[in-house]
Amino acid sequence: MRFKKSDQLFLYHIRDAATSGGIGYDGYVGITDNPKRRKREHFAALANGTHSNAKLQTAYNKSPASFQFWIATSGNKESIEARELRILVNVTDDSGDRDRCA
Repeated sequence: MRFKKSDQLFLYHIRDAATSGGIGYDGYVGITDNPKRRKREHFAALANGTHSNAKLQTAYNKSPASFQFWIATSGNKESIEARELRILVNVTDDSGDRDRCA
């Protein structure tokens, strides 16, 4: 999704609250301009078993009740994209997979 420079954006983290090490350690990190819509989209796909991130889907299938959608921060496009990049550098595993989920 393309965002305008002036948009208020939100950096979010989807995680298993029971086992998560926190943002930058596991889960799924993303950016949205509409957190309610994005949460609904992610959790609908997870509940249907059709989420595009296989690792997140597998983790969700094990314990769906403990999954959370957490807003980490908000701000303009530049600040949120920079924050996401700093987090994803830590999350990237040896295979280059950006969206690691334990």
